[in-house]
Amino acid sequence: MKKKLFILISLLAVLGSCKNQPFKGFLVCKEYIPGHMDDKHVQSVQEAYVYVPIIHPRRHEPEYIPSEWHFYVANKYGVRDFKVDSLTYLRHKVGERIVMNLK
Repeated sequence: MKKKLFILISLLAVLGSCKNQPFKGFLVCKEYIPGHMDDKHVQSVQEAYVYVPIIHPRRHEPEYIPSEWHFYVANKYGVRDFKVDSLTYLRHKVGERIVMNLK
């Protein structure tokens, strides 16, 4: 019983010590999706080296979807999508080195 309790406590300590590391990389794409009704097709505005295809789900009842701003940050491990606000979107340029915090 003591051995199981010790193993449980040590596993919890290991899991508790894990922290989210910031994601460091290069901004490879910026995307702006204007606010729209979800039954209408909207063309997103992308600033990128390579076009990134985005698939949006459809709903049956029309619903307003607010504007969104996305950053696609890449490093040697992969590409991640981050939702940002409009001021952050305007402040950064495609190709610059950036550090994003994981949530």
